[in-house]
Amino acid sequence: MSYRRSHRSASKSHTRLACASQKIIALREKAKASTAAFLARRQRQIAWWQRAFRTPLVGFYGWVRSQCNSACSALMMLLGLVAKPQLLARSTSSRHSHYHRRQSTRRRLRTESLEARALLATVSDGGGTTLTISLATDEDLAVVSNGTTYSFSSDMNFTKGVVANVGDFSAFGGTSLTLEASGLARYNTVSVVDSGTNSTVTFSNSGGNKYADQFTVLLANASAGAITFNGATAFDGSNSLSASTTKNIVVSSGSSVSTVGGNLTLEANQQSTPTTASFVGINVYNATVNSTGSGNVLLKGRGGDTGTENHGVQVLLGGFVSGGGTVTVEGTGGASTGAANFGVQVTDTNSTITSSAGAVLVKGLGGGSGGSSGSNHGVIMVQGG
Repeated sequence: MSYRRSHRSASKSHTRLACASQKIIALREKAKASTAAFLARRQRQIAWWQRAFRTPLVGFYGWVRSQCNSACSALMMLLGLVAKPQLLARSTSSRHSHYHRRQSTRRRLRTESLEARALLATVSDGGGTTLTISLATDEDLAVVSNGTTYSFSSDMNFTKGVVANVGDFSAFGGTSLTLEASGLARYNTVSVVDSGTNSTVTFSNSGGNKYADQFTVLLANASAGAITFNGATAFDGSNSLSASTTKNIVVSSGSSVSTVGGNLTLEANQQSTPTTASFVGINVYNATVNSTGSGNVLLKGRGGDTGTENHGVQVLLGGFVSGGGTVTVEGTGGASTGAANFGVQVTDTNSTITSSAGAVLVKGLGGGSGGSSGSNHGVIMVQGG
């Protein structure tokens, strides 16, 4: 009897021990899951902070994070999830080592790399009468006149700088922007500049609509892109156009660029260090560049330095350059080892440089570099030009 009672007691003890062991295991699994969820949530919070504020999560939040790490480690150690560290005497050298490890960690946190931030096209007026559009790296801007408004389109979003009246614009934050009639009345100049590399500007076809402001386009970055004219681009009254880039200017076939009383200036690759590539500085291809009133016309271009036929200024296939004032065309052939880098080339039937009332100056300097380069004429007129 005594034996059976002892056996039943042992069985009950074994059962209670097994239940307790299962509970401990369940508690450990729950602790593991809670710890993993906490760590995942903390990582999401850190990632959100960095995306929102573009800065690593340091300072007070770094201290909170370190305390949470310590608390989690202690909890996991108590539950037997990690091994207990050996108890070592905390000598002066070990305290110094711990201090330096903390400092090293902090330095790594402060220099943590973040994703690159893309620049945007910025529109501002500085409280004056000049509207400035600053282009970002690799941005392509297109401009068109609708008569009473101007339309700007880009492959990047327009962002508002300092402007006198946001109501002068359609809306910021998108890739298209309209300067309303009130803006045309407020501003007398529209200036386009580049703040990065490889920016381009295109004047799209405005048809019979004219620009009621003067425009200046200055792509001064050493790696700027081209300025292109497609279709009709006209400025009324005394409004002028000045377009300059460190690369090339193209007046496309069938296009026209004109002013009335304002000056018309096109300059390409005129910086002290020429752009390295193969291109014609200013290409008037079956197109018209003229001033119909008293405005002066200036074309000044230099060709690239790679390959052949890097002309400074080229007027071809019926291209027409004229003005009511002084007309000046200056071209420099590119310093290429290839041949036929002309300063100014006027070629094909009806290709013309003329003025209805003022003087005409055509000045060319042949390019080329090295003994293999030849036929680099300063000014050449062929095939009816």
